[in-house]
Amino acid sequence: MMGRGRSTLILFIVFVSLASYSYFIEQKRPSRADAESAKERAFSVESENIAELQINLISSQTHLEKRDDTWHITDPTEATADAATVSSITSSLESLNIERVVQDNSDNLAKFGLGKPRLEVTFRNGDTSDPTTLLVGDDAATGSNTYATIKGSDRVFLIAASLGEGFSKTTFDLRDKAILQPSLNAVDQLTWSSKDNQIEVTRREGTWRMVQPWNAYAETAVIDGLISQLRNTSMQSIVTSNPSNLLSYNLAEPLVAITVGGGDTSATLHLGNEADENMRHARDLSRSLVFTVNASLFDAFAKPPADYRRKEVFNFQPFSATHLNIEGRETTVTYEKRQDPETGAVWEQVNIPRKDIDQTRIIDMLSRLSALRAKRFIDFKKPHLDPPETIVTVRFGEPEREDRVTFMRSNNTVYALMANEDGGAVVNTSEFEEVIAMIDVQSTAGRTSSP
Repeated sequence: MMGRGRSTLILFIVFVSLASYSYFIEQKRPSRADAESAKERAFSVESENIAELQINLISSQTHLEKRDDTWHITDPTEATADAATVSSITSSLESLNIERVVQDNSDNLAKFGLGKPRLEVTFRNGDTSDPTTLLVGDDAATGSNTYATIKGSDRVFLIAASLGEGFSKTTFDLRDKAILQPSLNAVDQLTWSSKDNQIEVTRREGTWRMVQPWNAYAETAVIDGLISQLRNTSMQSIVTSNPSNLLSYNLAEPLVAITVGGGDTSATLHLGNEADENMRHARDLSRSLVFTVNASLFDAFAKPPADYRRKEVFNFQPFSATHLNIEGRETTVTYEKRQDPETGAVWEQVNIPRKDIDQTRIIDMLSRLSALRAKRFIDFKKPHLDPPETIVTVRFGEPEREDRVTFMRSNNTVYALMANEDGGAVVNTSEFEEVIAMIDVQSTAGRTSSP
């Protein structure tokens, strides 16, 4: 028994000793962040001071210069560079760590893939005239690091393989791939045309209106989506920088022509025939080159005009309405919203002797009116139909605006004619009849008998 106790005590002492040793060793070991900061930097340079870059790959060579804080490609073509991509490269050059020095003075750079390196990154600090070149060779056996050296030095070291990939950018990778120049920040006009349609929309007081082919409200979310798509769509490839024949791309007479305007600035994009799968040929008229874009951009602008027209018959939202006038064939009912100091907003019937009305029913009626949508649009301006069945006028918003919609019926079809809009809309008959039924009930409930 005593032997067993002694053994247990010895094991306990050994355990405590090992734990204490491990604790003190770990305390002295630098953190990962400290270890990273302790690594040698490959270059002593600040990214914002880099004024010139040369990226040489086996397949391409690209020269870039910074002018007035904007990067430009100068060779093999003249183009604005992609700011984010170039910034990533210059930042990586500033923070490039040497993971480990392999040889201080190698007599055989080819052994590391540095005799004919797969990548050369040359940069010039704006304060100096002498360029510095990073040569990147083969991946190390582990795969997480890559062999590298500085041109003019025989010192071979390892850098993170991900950085080598980050530097490996082609001319196309480095260029600004925006499809329109200049880029427009505040767009207030958009026009597009195809073989069958000419559509124009303008922004007035924050609201999009159609000018062609009708004078009507446009679908705001749809138009904003088109503009966003123009801004966010990128070139997928450069087909040619100097096309000799636009006919082969259907760009001499484009399938879709789009003009975007903002203030005194405008830009025009032509879309042509299909290129590769799900791609279309395109051309910005301010430049000669032909490029490809995703076909979804073409599809977005190739719909019939009605798809871009606002479908809601009314503009107002139930909470924003302050005045409701319903003119039927036999009676007219008017409601107004006032602020009650005790109960808040209250609707009152004002054109006949007043009586308490069902507030919930009024809100429900406004909700159903605001939810009425066009099933389809019609082009007539003065239809030969029966006399108006109902005219609904709603005032709303701040500053105050007004919706006025005339409802007419022909057999079982109900038409809505919106004031200040061309043509009219066909609405769901049953939804309209539900609203009319609510109007009849509410107007009857709101009356009081004359003494």
